[in-house]
Amino acid sequence: SVSCDQVEGERSLINLLLRNGDHKSFAIVSGPADSVVSMQRTRGALDRLQENGINDVTQVTGDYGYKSGRRAVQDIMEQRGSAPDAIICANDMMAFGVMDELRFHLELDVPGDVSVVGFDGVRAASWSSFDLATIAQPVESMTEAAVSMLMDRVDNHDLPPEKRLFSGVLRQGSTIRS
Repeated sequence: SVSCDQVEGERSLINLLLRNGDHKSFAIVSGPADSVVSMQRTRGALDRLQENGINDVTQVTGDYGYKSGRRAVQDIMEQRGSAPDAIICANDMMAFGVMDELRFHLELDVPGDVSVVGFDGVRAASWSSFDLATIAQPVESMTEAAVSMLMDRVDNHDLPPEKRLFSGVLRQGSTIRS
């Protein structure tokens, strides 16, 4: 298998949030409950927050889609009564929905009122309308590794299972207040 290090990526995002700005309350928008990737990302974020003595964390679930990001903000507001300092999203698409709901429905400033981070590094994350802080998965390197591993196994069926873990690349963006 070939994958990005989800836990380390989330730890990097939390470190960035803690370094930049006075973030005390957090919300996490997880992906589907049956997603291993979502579980790893959520656990990485929660563990890093707890290591820093932060326990004020509201958790809601989305489906990795834009609309579920918008709904997540509504769920967070229902549970908390007010916006948290930062919202950590399990992927970029939900982060876009979160940002739009905060900006256009609640009329909050991102990052002035609420910082938002995502994960994946999709192309739209670098668009000026989002400029999202995210972890970019090294898709090209991961693809090359997967093809290489597959070709090796075509030539040699007796190779043992192999797992390659790649580090994501932190893209700081402008969605975290400083």
